[in-house]
Amino acid sequence: MMNEEQKFHPHDFINDIEDDHVFKRGLLKTIKKIDVDKNELLNVEELTHWLEYLHKITVEREFETKWKYIQRYIDDQKLEGLTYEAYENMLNPVSEREKRRKRWELVDEDKNGFLSKDELFNYLHPKYSKKFKDLEVNEAFAEADADGDGRMNLDEFQKYMAKNFAKTDGTGREIKESDLKTYFQLILDMNKDGYLDSKEVRILLIKKGDFDTANSLIESHDKNNDHMLDEKEIMQNPRHFGPILPHEFWDAFVDMHDEL
Repeated sequence: MMNEEQKFHPHDFINDIEDDHVFKRGLLKTIKKIDVDKNELLNVEELTHWLEYLHKITVEREFETKWKYIQRYIDDQKLEGLTYEAYENMLNPVSEREKRRKRWELVDEDKNGFLSKDELFNYLHPKYSKKFKDLEVNEAFAEADADGDGRMNLDEFQKYMAKNFAKTDGTGREIKESDLKTYFQLILDMNKDGYLDSKEVRILLIKKGDFDTANSLIESHDKNNDHMLDEKEIMQNPRHFGPILPHEFWDAFVDMHDEL
């Protein structure tokens, strides 16, 4: 939680978003917030944790909009509350409904057949829930761990990825089995035992995007090859670090222009 001194306010920034001073001011504040151990260096763990935090705020904001839409649907259909069938009919195709029903029943803590706003958030985004933060990992193991040993081997990993993830990368290039093998061995399998445990699968399912972004930022801007970023390395290309600027920064800029 930011205190008043750490918050971003409209008067902190100049009017021209094209001026790098806008980013540099925001980044200087942000770097201090990310640097948990106060060693003036940002490592991949600190960056990943920060990006997760930003992502959670984005998810919560989007969920608020979605919940308003769902409330209108409930009112228009004169429903007593949000049942699984009503939710599926409104938003989802028929495929894989049984898997989603199991999750629905699990997060329906009072077992009344309806999901409240908080329960629906846990259904859609269990990784941000203290009680259900391991749900996605458990679901992955239930689906992928064919031999039931509590670990995911390379073959199980490749089959799981082929079924559940996109077949191309962000550039449109086809993802091959050799790519998945490299990702498994070099990135995910941190203890190099040939298997993925729950901690390693968590990186894949819950932290993957933030973890990959953090790694990419460090690899691209780490001039001294210490696998961390200092303020000088970041400030050499401030615009490349837009993804780490907090929502308060962008909100402040929008508010400032709304006031003009």
